[in-house]
Amino acid sequence: MRIDGIPVNDLIGESGGFRRPGTIVYREPGIIWSNIMNTVNFSVPVALHRNVKTSNYDAELDWVTSGGLADYLIFIGYTRRF
Repeated sequence: MRIDGIPVNDLIGESGGFRRPGTIVYREPGIIWSNIMNTVNFSVPVALHRNVKTSNYDAELDWVTSGGLADYLIFIGYTRRF
C-alpha cells in the first residue's frame, strides 16, 4: 500500500501557491530482481481511494476540478553497487 498526500496549508511560510491538496491511497504490486552488484525494481501503483480537498486557488477558478490525478503510476528503478 502507498499513501501520497499534500496538505492544504504549508507548515512554515505562505500557502498562496497552486496545489491539489488531499490524499490518494494506492495498491502497489511490484517485482524486484537482485544479484550481487545490481538491483532492478518495477511497480505499478493503482489508485484505490482519493480524498481531494479545496485549496485557496480553487476558490478563484471555477473550472478547476479534481482531474489530473493519476489512476496508476509506473515506477522503474535501477541500483548498481560499486
